[in-house]
Amino acid sequence: MKTAINADIVELPPPSHPEIFESLCLDLWKDVWKDLGAQKNGRRGQKQDGVDIFGKSDGKWEGVQCKQKDGLLWKTISIAELEKEVQAALQFHPPLNKFILATTGVRDNEVQKRARLLTEEHKAKNLFTVEVWSWREIWPELCRRPQLFQSIRSQYWQFLDTHTHPLHQLPPTTLLIGRDDELKHLNDLFCAQPAVPYAPKWYGLHGMAGVGKTAFAIAFAYHAKEQYIAQFYFDMRGADLQNRKPLEAIDVMRSVIRAFHPLVSMPDCVNELTALYRSVLHDAGQTMLVLDNISDDGQIAPLLPPPNCLLIATSRRKFSNPAFVEVKIDCLCPEKSEELLVKLAPRLLGYEKEVAALCGYLPLALTVFAGVANAHSIIHPKQIVGSFREKRLKLVAVEAVFQVSYDLLSVALRHRWCSLAVFPADFELLAVSAVWGKLVRQPNLEGQIELRAAALAETQVDLQILVNYNLVAWNNDLRRFHLHDLIHQFCGNKLTDFERVEGQYCYSAHFCDVLNRANALFKMGGAYTELALKIFDSEVKNIGSGHGWAIDGFNSVDFSRRDSQMRKAVAILCSAYPIYGANLFKFRLLPKVRLHINDIALRASEELGDLKAQVSHLSNLGQAYVYLSEPKKAINCFNSALKIARASGNFASECNALGNLASASIMVGDIEAALSFCILELALRKNSKDRKGEGLALGTMGAICQECQKFDDAIAYFAQQRQIAVEMKDLESECTASINMGTAFGKLGNKIKAVENLEHALLIAGQLRDLNSQGSILNNLGTIAAPLEPERAIKHFKDAMEKKESAGDLLGIASTKLNLGRVYLQLGDPVSARFHASAALRIYEELNDSQAEKVIDLLAKLEKVARAFQ
Repeated sequence: MKTAINADIVELPPPSHPEIFESLCLDLWKDVWKDLGAQKNGRRGQKQDGVDIFGKSDGKWEGVQCKQKDGLLWKTISIAELEKEVQAALQFHPPLNKFILATTGVRDNEVQKRARLLTEEHKAKNLFTVEVWSWREIWPELCRRPQLFQSIRSQYWQFLDTHTHPLHQLPPTTLLIGRDDELKHLNDLFCAQPAVPYAPKWYGLHGMAGVGKTAFAIAFAYHAKEQYIAQFYFDMRGADLQNRKPLEAIDVMRSVIRAFHPLVSMPDCVNELTALYRSVLHDAGQTMLVLDNISDDGQIAPLLPPPNCLLIATSRRKFSNPAFVEVKIDCLCPEKSEELLVKLAPRLLGYEKEVAALCGYLPLALTVFAGVANAHSIIHPKQIVGSFREKRLKLVAVEAVFQVSYDLLSVALRHRWCSLAVFPADFELLAVSAVWGKLVRQPNLEGQIELRAAALAETQVDLQILVNYNLVAWNNDLRRFHLHDLIHQFCGNKLTDFERVEGQYCYSAHFCDVLNRANALFKMGGAYTELALKIFDSEVKNIGSGHGWAIDGFNSVDFSRRDSQMRKAVAILCSAYPIYGANLFKFRLLPKVRLHINDIALRASEELGDLKAQVSHLSNLGQAYVYLSEPKKAINCFNSALKIARASGNFASECNALGNLASASIMVGDIEAALSFCILELALRKNSKDRKGEGLALGTMGAICQECQKFDDAIAYFAQQRQIAVEMKDLESECTASINMGTAFGKLGNKIKAVENLEHALLIAGQLRDLNSQGSILNNLGTIAAPLEPERAIKHFKDAMEKKESAGDLLGIASTKLNLGRVYLQLGDPVSARFHASAALRIYEELNDSQAEKVIDLLAKLEKVARAFQ
């Protein structure tokens, strides 16, 4: 028997597409009603009388209306919407006994109140009852039905069963004809013994656009892939037809490092990042890098890997670095071009010579034309070739082929194909459904713009047509689509300014929603944290581009003058991205970048008059300043957040701001201020019976006492915090309280109690897969063991270092290195002691942390020891 899921611990995000959400509701209410005959009411676009799903419960008819909302970007269900849907449901036949409005959005007390009042009004008239189910009601209902959940799990949350590996990123191979000689030559060079030991294996492929450099490079990569434990592919955008900035070397470095160490935090210093990149590649073993479409070999100079790696690069220019083995990729010879055409489209037999010549013997043009010929089987090849011949008089080969393809599409499909130019990277089906959706302007809802995604069935059919025409590439392994750069340029040039803005808004809004769902998974902790980061990393180009478009639109004066309604919608996006990505951005964006985007988001939320969002952005700004060891600036942000929270009556944000102020005040040594903030927070939490928040405040109070050397008082507060955590089944707070108790007992010299609490915390941190806490605990255990068991202490510190590096905790890394330096000095090993202490000093100085002075003192002692040894 399957056990129920604890909805208080795990909450998966709702489906992102209206049709999928509607299907999920149908599956759920079939089970709720015990009615296998429950069904959807018609199809999209038909009149549905306020009911999407209907069925019988205990012999009486019930109906469900499904609404896609999220509480910020898509707003929430309004009272006006509820009343409108209830009025429509009155027309449904047979008459309903109960009407349910189901939404993916957040629970709204005023809407719930109106639903109850409507029910009372209807009872007097012998009409149906009214209920509103937010995702907070729908999700627990699913969790109470484990058998149903397991049967639909992979259908609605496919990412839970996706096992794409970040170490294997090669695109799928494509048909490669006429390149046998070049490929054999390159394989022979690859297999030959190097003339010089440890010589680099770097191969540079160059040639004009459209000759098939990428296909050739991937074919060669697949030939060699079995010898390499990891394979990476990057489009460097050196000759980018979309006018995007070339991919920077530091972005490639970060991606490679993250593939091996997903949770590591990247150094800001380029030299340190480069050293880490080369170290990771060296330690990883044999690794393959395919750097496609580089401007020249200077663009990838920092990325040149060690001898244990294989590098394959493509460019339109020749390579100047003599270490590269160069292979020139030319157009296909006429005979091979004709062979390729007939193999791809047998119906072109007899026309292959003329078509190959018109295509300029370019593989891309040949492939697309073959797709056009195959897709239009009722049109005689002579007619298609004639059209191509006319276009070729005015256009270059590739563009002429694209124009023929474009002319043969329906008007609607032409627009859909060209609108895919908003994607700067590969994309999946739901993203296309959003971009092909419809923007509905709602003048009665504060000028809101609503995105209604295109029907999935229609989206799949049209995409299949474009794939069959070879106008869109399809990766079956990754289930993603891609546009060739030349096709992307052609499509982009066909879009009007209006079409481009609307398409980019749909694109940006969709990936803001993707970010929101990944963030929801991240907050669930454990294995979901790593899954959220994988989802973020797989869509990072699209998320970054969508966010960047919103920022550019918000900053554009001309943009706001043209369309005030779109201006407001873009401001909402600018504000939403940092809120939805708050947790993920801490791991993936540098603090200075977080400052920049939250500063813009703050301006956007001020323009919108969104006080709740302003508090979020000010809190994010403050936390970024804390990370940068600038607590005074952080305190200014937290004070502003507190002021707005109080003015707007946002109780939860007020308490959070007080807690943040208390922690930041400890950093600047203002214990009196920290104490006052904490006392006020604690009183508010108690009065509101917020037990979980009360526990957090007690923990802060304990930290204050610990800072004042009042360890007995600190232990008492931490014990209360742990008691509440156990009561609330809050493992994270229980772990934190146990760590703090262990530390305080250690300060008092009670090592038995210290170890007992720390080992309990380590057990919980392991259950939570909380790497940062595991590192802190191991560091404390090492400190306790150091005086009498230095060898054991070193093991604890090294284990702690591994956890802290994976978690990206720079201060934690520095603290652990400093502790290692001290224990090595204790063992009489000044060389190792200096190595670790110097590494700690570099981090502390970079962060402007006061601990740097202690490290300098330790290094001074090491100088004396070294002179004594000499």
